[in-house]
Amino acid sequence: MITFTWSVLPNGLRVENKDGNTDTLVSVAFKVEATDGTHIVEMTDVARLKHDPATPFIPFADLTESQVLEWVAATLPSGTTARLESMLTKRIELLVNPPARPVVKAAPWAAKVGA
Repeated sequence: MITFTWSVLPNGLRVENKDGNTDTLVSVAFKVEATDGTHIVEMTDVARLKHDPATPFIPFADLTESQVLEWVAATLPSGTTARLESMLTKRIELLVNPPARPVVKAAPWAAKVGA
């Protein structure tokens, strides 16, 4: 079973002054980590948050990681969460069952040169 963990990267929050509010969150750098208990893979991305002046403002100091990750999920295009987790699952599967690597061999005519 693969477990996914979404988190905000340290120093991954970008803010601007909007509608008279200082430190309005505008983008979030985040990480998705997947593990099967043995192997760990991850990817990072940035979500640009949509600002809705009708939504109550939450002061920067009062933000929680879970709230910010909800906003990230709401900003991502439909199906993105499933696609990211599917990509990470495939990367773990390749670590568990790596594809066969080609074997390097000398050309059969190379041994005959100079013989």
